[in-house]
Amino acid sequence: GLYGGGWKLYDYATGNVVQQRGKSGGNVVAVSFAPDGESLVLAQKGEGFDVLKIGGDPLIKRSPDHTLGSMSVQFSPDGNYFASAGFDGRLLLRRATDGSSVWALSVGDYRLVRTTFNPDGSTLAVYSSDEVISFVDVSSGRLKQSLSLPIYSYGMKFTPDGKYLSAPTRDGPIHLVNPETAKIEKSVTLDNGEYVIALNFDPNSNRAWMMDHFMNIWSWSWEKNEPATRRGQVSFGTEAKVTKSIYNSTVSPDGRKLVISVGDGTILCCTPEPFQQLYTAQVGEGPIVNSAFGRSSGFFVCGTGDGMLCFVDAATGEVVKKQRAHDAAIVAVAVSPDGRNIVTSAVDGEFRSWSAPTFMY
Repeated sequence: GLYGGGWKLYDYATGNVVQQRGKSGGNVVAVSFAPDGESLVLAQKGEGFDVLKIGGDPLIKRSPDHTLGSMSVQFSPDGNYFASAGFDGRLLLRRATDGSSVWALSVGDYRLVRTTFNPDGSTLAVYSSDEVISFVDVSSGRLKQSLSLPIYSYGMKFTPDGKYLSAPTRDGPIHLVNPETAKIEKSVTLDNGEYVIALNFDPNSNRAWMMDHFMNIWSWSWEKNEPATRRGQVSFGTEAKVTKSIYNSTVSPDGRKLVISVGDGTILCCTPEPFQQLYTAQVGEGPIVNSAFGRSSGFFVCGTGDGMLCFVDAATGEVVKKQRAHDAAIVAVAVSPDGRNIVTSAVDGEFRSWSAPTFMY
């Protein structure tokens, strides 16, 4: 195998090259013959395996993987699959049972930073660093529509009815995009002109919760297209106009807790209505890129900057269980809909699957 340059097959008796494959043969890191000598398997860096007959005809279709890590992992609503959006510009759909790839789509040449399923699991939305939202058909793995729009990617989420994709922009307006046409159908702007850094939908109503740059929370009903109404304000105890790096936010299944992941290794937990802070908890070494609930509203899980997987009591912020998950920073955590399985991704490119503690479901 020629790392970065395909592979060559030699005649053992003469040392002559009898067949070779160039860069199209992939980045080969290992090779082995079958016991009967009629076929060989080539391990590809970040692209699975090739199995070939002697002569070069493929016996199986290569199962691709990410050549780099993934910053976004999401389970399908039925829990049978999970999608991963890679730094290499590829979107993969994998089986939850064994992590094998169903399909891989090269969305573009730019890294993918966020992906999310619509509620019925038929469509994936993915956002890339060249500021493009792409909609992908889950059954076929084909690109349906795309839209150029600079947004705050952690707020890119489908409404609970699946009619719209929320797209908060850095210059203020929050757009609702039709996933079938990739066109903006509705927009809302906060009265103070600030941009939204976190957005969640109330699981029990048609209300959206939006948090602006200075930790004000706003309430908005998208069905009636009412103006955004500010409900309250929470301070980290810092001076006015001083902010911290806010990553993902998530709402508990019962809608009573809003958990915000922060760049310095802390978690901020609030009640959405009335908007007030419950606690700020130091969970681990920063950053905490995202947190996720299972089926239970009592606990959530998050990954830390030093590779630890932490399970947190949502009522108190106490870390009740901690385990080493990766040797590098964890950048994505997803919990299956039934709360029983967890998938993590780290900056070193590794994906790992875990059985969740019983209290998660």
